[in-house]
Amino acid sequence: MNSNEYSDEFLRKLTKDGNLITREIIDTLTKKGELTIFNSDYLVTKRNDLITAKFKDMTYEELRLIDLLVSLVQLGDKEFKPYMMPISDLMEYLEINTPAKYKKLPLVTKRLMSDVIEIRENKFIVQIPFPWLAYAIYDNEKGIVHLKFHNTLKPFLLGLENNFTRHKAFYSEILKKSKYTLRLYHILKRYEFEKEPPIINLEELKIMLDAEKKEYKEFKRNVIELSRKDINNKSDIYFDYEEIKEKRKVKAIKFIINSRLGQKKDETALTLEDSEEDQKAINSLIEIFEKRLNYESARELYFEANKDISKLKFYYEYCKDRDIKNPDKPIKNLKNYISKIIECEKEKVQEKPKPKTKKSRSGFEQREYTQKDFKDLEDQLLGRGDYADPDKKARENLEDESFD
Repeated sequence: MNSNEYSDEFLRKLTKDGNLITREIIDTLTKKGELTIFNSDYLVTKRNDLITAKFKDMTYEELRLIDLLVSLVQLGDKEFKPYMMPISDLMEYLEINTPAKYKKLPLVTKRLMSDVIEIRENKFIVQIPFPWLAYAIYDNEKGIVHLKFHNTLKPFLLGLENNFTRHKAFYSEILKKSKYTLRLYHILKRYEFEKEPPIINLEELKIMLDAEKKEYKEFKRNVIELSRKDINNKSDIYFDYEEIKEKRKVKAIKFIINSRLGQKKDETALTLEDSEEDQKAINSLIEIFEKRLNYESARELYFEANKDISKLKFYYEYCKDRDIKNPDKPIKNLKNYISKIIECEKEKVQEKPKPKTKKSRSGFEQREYTQKDFKDLEDQLLGRGDYADPDKKARENLEDESFD
């Protein structure tokens, strides 16, 4: 077998005995790509029946890790990609901070390699062997972990055109450290735009939340009420509920769900109507940004900048140059930062003659930018020189990078 070609089957065999994972294999995997970059603006998109399925007793850390990895899947992916990230960053993201944290993370990924899910459809119960991860390889010398989804998840995460739910990864990060809160949030998002408030059978709801053994009083107090408080205070939705009773016994829960962001259903759906030219341009933009943005974020910037690829490339070069000059205060959220630049430009820059452009190899028009353009952009962002105005507070906000 060529040292540069390792199949999923071969890697799974290797992971049965850690001693077989050689330095050559780790180095080969490491050279395949840069470290995976994740941020809270990425979107978690899953098929609806996966959201309402019954899992085994999944921990909060496992649920968070799944949401993180799902947010890295991009629109248009045909196969799952391997993700490579620093072990320390991943532990911080999952809030693993116990004295035995370097032992806990491998236990989290190990548990995600063996599971069975139950999908309930009308009177049918479908049980599926469901390993979430194909492999997890820890390079403790370099402090890197390699993770990849198992192909079993393909129909639940790839090529989704309908019957799916999405939310920003941000809300998986800030909700209370409770598996019940996170699972209930997922379920409520699934029903967010239904015409009628969903009525969920109590026993089915307990199964979805992995809380079958709880008596209703405890379930109401420690699952529904605690989750309600956290979801309503921190997330993009808020909800209330009504108990549906039969002979004084609660049989079902009616959830009244409201969107805090005032989104419409068609605004949250995956956009599949982009022209072939736009899709090509957005994919080229992802490469220009060195894969630091997923498709959705790159798409938003593309249209915010009126499809001006050369301008976005210029902004990205400016951001990289800024990070080099300010290593102690790097840009935390690249997408938001560039969005703010575009917004400032629209508000402050007066109309000027359109500069000459040239055609790139990909066929898109590109403007040639000079060092003077970089200086002009800094003046624009910080309100200096020709861009000075009396709105001092706005300039200070920009300089302080409050939009990261």
